[in-house]
Amino acid sequence: MERLTRSRPAAPARLALAAAALLAAAGARPDDVDAARPWVAAVELRLPPGEDLAAATGLVAVAAGERLSVHALERTVQRLYQGGRFRNVVVRAVPAPPPRDAAGAGGPWVRVVVEALPLRTISEVRLQGGAPGVDPQALQAAAGLAPGSSFEESGLDAAEARVRTLLARRGYRAAKVTASASGDRQVLVDVDVAAGAPVRVSAVRLTGDPGALAPTILSGLATRPGQLLDEDALAADVKKVRAELYGAGHRRARVSPPEVRVERSAAAVEIPVEAGPRISFMFRGNSEVPSAVLERELGLEEGLPVDPPAIGAAADR
Repeated sequence: MERLTRSRPAAPARLALAAAALLAAAGARPDDVDAARPWVAAVELRLPPGEDLAAATGLVAVAAGERLSVHALERTVQRLYQGGRFRNVVVRAVPAPPPRDAAGAGGPWVRVVVEALPLRTISEVRLQGGAPGVDPQALQAAAGLAPGSSFEESGLDAAEARVRTLLARRGYRAAKVTASASGDRQVLVDVDVAAGAPVRVSAVRLTGDPGALAPTILSGLATRPGQLLDEDALAADVKKVRAELYGAGHRRARVSPPEVRVERSAAAVEIPVEAGPRISFMFRGNSEVPSAVLERELGLEEGLPVDPPAIGAAADR
């Protein structure tokens, strides 16, 4: 017995090769498939409960009393699968005795079984375990498995990877995540999370030349000793350092990506900073318009260099 399946769009060449292999296994010689194609004794169509048998039968291109052909197998699988009602279509060829009225039809005979497997739908997603400080809803969202959506076994591995990535960014780099499913048409998905030991911040430093504001800036950061190493919070802190320096007049400040060194479960965080000079603007002859209004109108964007061309463009505005 051999079978031909289609569970996702396949290239016609691959499908044709699979059909040819099915013919060969059913009794055709590899060197002369056309001459030794088996005869079809019967066709059996198996559908999930509730499906329209008459409508589906009209999509089957394989007929009893005819020779089995690659094109007929290919059309049958494509027609049934492309309707979007089945997750997989399996075709099997089983050796069968010739019918009583098969006089003169020499060669092997087969019974063709066409089985359309039902779509699987996620009925519920249960989160088991978790990680302190991480919102369970965020873990559910990261899994990407929503009730009511279609289910594929391959989606479990991807869900595990997404949840592990989220946990690692929140400080749980040793987390273990296992996703499993039960049920046939209505699928219950369990996502088990074992957080493991978290990575905590042991020290935070502004390196380079952060200027006199360094202590004040550090005190306002979310990343601080004793806290979980939250990479999203650290990214926000880098932006905050830049904004604090810019707001204090260090408009040429450069803040580089943070450097994190993890030893065991402790992370030392360094944020390279070059504060640069403090730049202020003085306006003369503006008796009608306050200096603060004019400074806003300069339109100097945070993070962009305040060099002569930028200042010239700002003055034009």
